[in-house]
Amino acid sequence: MKIYEVTVTHREARAELLSILGRDKVLVTSPQPMRLTLPMLGEGIKVYLLDLQALSQVEFDRLVAHVAEKYGLGKMIALNRLQAEGLALPASAGTLRIRETEHA
Repeated sequence: MKIYEVTVTHREARAELLSILGRDKVLVTSPQPMRLTLPMLGEGIKVYLLDLQALSQVEFDRLVAHVAEKYGLGKMIALNRLQAEGLALPASAGTLRIRETEHA
């Protein structure tokens, strides 16, 4: 099985991730970034989607709370949006590493 890991190197994004998860490496769902239109960043931005399933329950709960606070949403709305839409990480914010694992 292949693991797609992004090390976040962009200063602000790294600081934000460290404050939420306590680390600057996250798993993403695919090695190929997709293009999205993101508020504040524009159209056709290449992004990776965070592998939310790879987060522990504690990490996921902290992410939900952070998204709710950052965007002025209720926690249930933030939870529903994360579950429905995922969380995009601009590809320019980090470096992708692909590694093999024996675990399925």
